[in-house]
Amino acid sequence: MLVWLFIAPDHVFNSEYRSQTFIDPTGTYILKGKFQNSVLKGRYGEIRVKLLDSTSIAMTFYMNSGYPNYFAGAFIDTLMYDGTSAIYSCSEQKIYKINFRFSNDEVELSQLYEDPHSSCGFESGVIVSGAIKKYSKDTPVIKPIRTGS
Repeated sequence: MLVWLFIAPDHVFNSEYRSQTFIDPTGTYILKGKFQNSVLKGRYGEIRVKLLDSTSIAMTFYMNSGYPNYFAGAFIDTLMYDGTSAIYSCSEQKIYKINFRFSNDEVELSQLYEDPHSSCGFESGVIVSGAIKKYSKDTPVIKPIRTGS
């Protein structure tokens, strides 16, 4: 039997180190699409996050694939938060997760899935991996987001 043992460095248990790496993700993050000939061509979306306590956040999420289909995906949820990241997952039969990794001025999205066609009910091309800039540090209202809200 092979067992892997991970021994964390002392600084991981040091509260001063943890406080330096804790990011307050509260704010609004906006992905702006690009207009071409009065048509919104690129993906666009908005993420609103409110820190509830040191281990949880409330999040409202809206993303749109843009022209030509304008497929959209949205959710509102309370997620566990480890000081820099949170994971959204759904209850489909296949594994599908969106990881949100926060810094002071953006959130980076990445996806983990077992089947590329399994996407928590989001249409193909809605969720995009990459960074979305923080638009505001103000505490947002956590409610459903619609285009133009």
